[in-house]
Amino acid sequence: MQKVIKSVIVLLLVVHAVGILNPYLGFDESGQFFISKGLNHYSSPYAPTLGVTDVIDTNAHYNLDPGGFSLLLYVWSMFSDASIWLRLLPFLFFVGYVILVERIVKRITQDGVFSLLACGIVVTLHTTMPTNIRPYSMEMFFTLLVCYWTLFAELKKKLWLYGAIGVCSAIAISSRYSILPTVALLIATLLFRMYKERLLSWPRITLLLLFVVVVGVCILMFSLQYQMGKNTINVNYDELYISTNPTRLLTWWWIPIGLSIIYLWKNYGKEKRNDSLYLLTWGLMILNIFFIIASIAQAHPWGSKKCGSLNALMPILLFLMLWYFLNKWKYLKNLMTFTFAVCAIIFMVSVKLPKHWNQEEYKFSDFFGFEPVEGKVYVGQFSESRVRYLFEYGCLQSQQKGYGYPSRFYFQTALPHVTTNYFAEVEKLYFSKDKQYADSCTTFIDVEQYIIEDQQLQKQDADIYIRK
Repeated sequence: MQKVIKSVIVLLLVVHAVGILNPYLGFDESGQFFISKGLNHYSSPYAPTLGVTDVIDTNAHYNLDPGGFSLLLYVWSMFSDASIWLRLLPFLFFVGYVILVERIVKRITQDGVFSLLACGIVVTLHTTMPTNIRPYSMEMFFTLLVCYWTLFAELKKKLWLYGAIGVCSAIAISSRYSILPTVALLIATLLFRMYKERLLSWPRITLLLLFVVVVGVCILMFSLQYQMGKNTINVNYDELYISTNPTRLLTWWWIPIGLSIIYLWKNYGKEKRNDSLYLLTWGLMILNIFFIIASIAQAHPWGSKKCGSLNALMPILLFLMLWYFLNKWKYLKNLMTFTFAVCAIIFMVSVKLPKHWNQEEYKFSDFFGFEPVEGKVYVGQFSESRVRYLFEYGCLQSQQKGYGYPSRFYFQTALPHVTTNYFAEVEKLYFSKDKQYADSCTTFIDVEQYIIEDQQLQKQDADIYIRK
């Protein structure tokens, strides 16, 4: 039975890995790539790669993450700038996350089949995240790694382990800001374990907290103070806050939360303070309360979007609660097997494969699917970094001359003369008396709405509009 489940999980991971072959980067992905070069979404064509200090500075002004992933991608891309190599990094984090799901569930339940089924269901819950060149899978991996060591580390024998946990916690908080409360709570839980086991000492505490404090201070000095100020790029998360969008409360997370309340009530007053399930359940209840309050206060979203650390832990809590309440029910594994099979089929047929081959980034190739034509190519601000990556680092490097890149390309934001006269020039061409000439030699990529709405423009997809 276990061999069959493992084989299916490997197959699902292979399907996930197909996303590595996607050569077209989205706006956020291409922006993340250029930030890791010390540049930004709107740098001039062929701008040279800059140094580490430039990466940190650019991340602070053009990103909303602490910058750990940008620095890691800076090192990673030293070996290659190919999209396959870039997408391999988040995929490896995702594989590590999947392994840790299985290890945590197995350590608590002592049931190999149940833990594999839980692991398999988790694999099917994520679609685009595993190969997305953003720090999401990094956050989820380090969340579970620190959680695993917090719950199961043998603290008495290995002094170096405190330093390892401290380093991993420091790397974790550099991934995304949503992991900060989670890591803080996990470290507090670990200190509580040390207190109960009479292991509190200054060498251990120093090894545990030194790297976290140092990295935390660096994030505050070099990232957060700029990202909270007026220099930060303007991003509107109103639809993700509970106070502005109450539908954010409609989530499956209430199932494990409700079961957790019953579990904690049943075990109230019992001596379970060193029990892994008890500690994990209490910790996740505290985290959910914190993020719900933060979402109401419009300080941070709550839910699966933009809250990666909880998104990593909540499925585990659901499986553990089901195991706790139904472990004596002989049909529990049959139910889990059926659920896994259904999720895998849905994942393979109607979710994952279409996303690999029909997602917006692949439709973006429509523009490059025909022979180059003469004339100007007007590129809007949300496609600029995508086009630049394709021609300067990606799969169209060899076709720069044929498409006339960059001389034929007019970027809305990157070039000063285009920024000033961009819309005036587009309007002049758009309302030209020589309509036939204008129609034959002008291409618009992600330009403004008043151009898109005209019937003479045929909509290709969300970003590409070719004048017919």
